Amino acid sequence: MGRRYRNLEERLKLYDEVMKLREQGLGPRRISKTLKERYGISLSQGVICSWLYCNQHPLGRCNKIKEGPDLAYAIASWIGDGFRSKDQKRSHYNIVLGVADYDFAAEWGRRVAKALGRSSPYRPYWDKKRKIWIVKARSILLYRLLEAVKKDIQQLRNTLETYPREACRGFFDAEGTVNEDKYTIEASNTNKEIIYLFKDLLENIGIKCRVAIEEKEEYTLIRGKMHRRNFLIHYKLRIHGQENIVRFAEVIGFSIKRKREKLMRILRQYEALKIPNEWIEQTAKGLLAANLVRFGIAKTQYEAARMVGVSQSTVSRHLNYIGKVSELILDPEIERLSIHYLDHPNKDDIIRKIVEKLKKLSKAYASDFQ
Repeated sequence: MGRRYRNLEERLKLYDEVMKLREQGLGPRRISKTLKERYGISLSQGVICSWLYCNQHPLGRCNKIKEGPDLAYAIASWIGDGFRSKDQKRSHYNIVLGVADYDFAAEWGRRVAKALGRSSPYRPYWDKKRKIWIVKARSILLYRLLEAVKKDIQQLRNTLETYPREACRGFFDAEGTVNEDKYTIEASNTNKEIIYLFKDLLENIGIKCRVAIEEKEEYTLIRGKMHRRNFLIHYKLRIHGQENIVRFAEVIGFSIKRKREKLMRILRQYEALKIPNEWIEQTAKGLLAANLVRFGIAKTQYEAARMVGVSQSTVSRHLNYIGKVSELILDPEIERLSIHYLDHPNKDDIIRKIVEKLKKLSKAYASDFQ
């Protein structure tokens, strides 16, 4: 009868035991004898020597996890959309990600491969039944790490805090949404600890956010009818406010194209020309008065303000290019209308045309985001 082949789990336990005995000062011969006496296990001195002196390991080349930004991204993404599977017969320990976006799946495959020291990325494949992209990595060490993380998310805090930007990018790739109507970025999870961990990470890099709690009803299909099972509590991490949204775009961003495009549309909205309807005429007069000073038609800001009917501070603000609207004093059409202001028989008509120009610009900016 041939010698029984030990599975990977058994070999790893033996390896740990050999290393402990070595720390006690035992040599290969004594270690082999001790294993036989204590556990009834026969392990050759040749194997023990290869472990002790040749830096060999039961896992072969894949016996390390590289700490770094790629590991932070891979783990944070997996927390949102991942699961584990184990094939004990073949000693396969799989870490799996299932997502709707190919670009996200490809990015995770690239990142987790780097974290495991692979030269080539893990490739996504399409699951026809579930209509999602699947990426599968294989590593017992990462499997064990994620198994421990599921029980206690705080075990990952040190790793994620070292690389908060990559960790947040991974988490928001997996769980994040962009709400263009409300100008917010959100991430949702049923695990309260996960949400508050990423809240801390965001605030550590200067992005303010808050946590909201929502209850959602869960339904199941029984004999053709939908029946409510229970209420599921979701914790939502929300980022809002121009400063925080812009900061998120600059330091974190998205790997997923569709989310990145939504975020860019919000950023473009921030740059858009925004003038309340009740202020358009006053703004037109302010731009006109500023140009009267620029072209020497009025000798002073005070004189220009009196000629048009605005405050001197308004004229000063536009001349100093304070705010996006002030840049419009350089608009060719507004410049042309300003030059002919004094000579025009109907000065109100000049103001009306500048008002129309401002309305067109506001409408043009708005149409870009419909």
